[in-house]
Amino acid sequence: MRVFFRNIIKIFDILFHQQIVRFCTFFLILSATCFFAMTVLAEDLSMISGVTEKTNEKMMLEYEVFVKTISKKDFYKRNTDIDYTDDINNINKTVDEFFQLCFQMTRDNITKLRSFKKTPHQKNEKDRFKYANEILGLRQTLVKNIDKNFDFSIPVFRNIHAPGYMSGGDPNVIQNLEERKKYEEALWKNSVNSFQIRIQRSLIDCDSRLTKALTQFFIDNYAQIPRADDELIELLEKYEYPEEEKVKIFEALNIPYKGFREWQTNDGLLTLTAKLISADTQEIKIEKEDGKQFTIEISYLRKEDQDYVKKQLESEKKTPEGEKTKN
Repeated sequence: MRVFFRNIIKIFDILFHQQIVRFCTFFLILSATCFFAMTVLAEDLSMISGVTEKTNEKMMLEYEVFVKTISKKDFYKRNTDIDYTDDINNINKTVDEFFQLCFQMTRDNITKLRSFKKTPHQKNEKDRFKYANEILGLRQTLVKNIDKNFDFSIPVFRNIHAPGYMSGGDPNVIQNLEERKKYEEALWKNSVNSFQIRIQRSLIDCDSRLTKALTQFFIDNYAQIPRADDELIELLEKYEYPEEEKVKIFEALNIPYKGFREWQTNDGLLTLTAKLISADTQEIKIEKEDGKQFTIEISYLRKEDQDYVKKQLESEKKTPEGEKTKN
């Protein structure tokens, strides 16, 4: 009987030790795996956190090269030395790479702007000018390549076909050389129009998204004390920031600014874009973009404009003479 119990105890003892060994082995493997994963993740995060700062200059250089390429007159010229499909694919590849670069630049810098306000106060005060100057410069580079007179109504057809053939088919299947040539020319013109529209729309979209993020960046970070109103105004003027965005920023920060904005009468019958020249409690003087000046009674303006004038008057009262914020 004793021998039996001894054997039972030995068996349990062996099983127990085997479980311990298995558990220890599993724990060591799991720990090593987690350590390796955390190391790789830390490296990736460190790369991501510095990607915008390290690659902005490089991306801008690449962007300029792309712009020079797609702006050349012969970029969209048909290369008859190679197959039609290969030729159109080469252009499509270049345009797609340009899109990807634009969106990468926009995405990375929007992330940078949004994460900046989470940094310590001292860092915000110290580095916000550097961030703003860098990204405003990038935005200006994007904007200068937007064609304000671009005709988005140029025809782009979904279906183009040669007589007797399926639309969008390979031109090489057309035996008649004259018909094939006409078909290729139609496809080519359609593709070129499509590429040009896509380029302009991508630039406009990137500008819109980046401008929105920049405006919020200014409102969040230039509200801090000590204020740097003169620095902000100088930056926005230097990079020709949109007037409507300036108004949003200055109204949010309560900075006196007499830039161009939209004015409207309280009956909604008259709307015009002008800047405020002077104001008192009864009337204002405004100047249109063509230089013509008008005097309007404040009571004739809509409430939004009356509030704007009231803020301007209050700001001027609070600011001592000789220390007024530059306009």
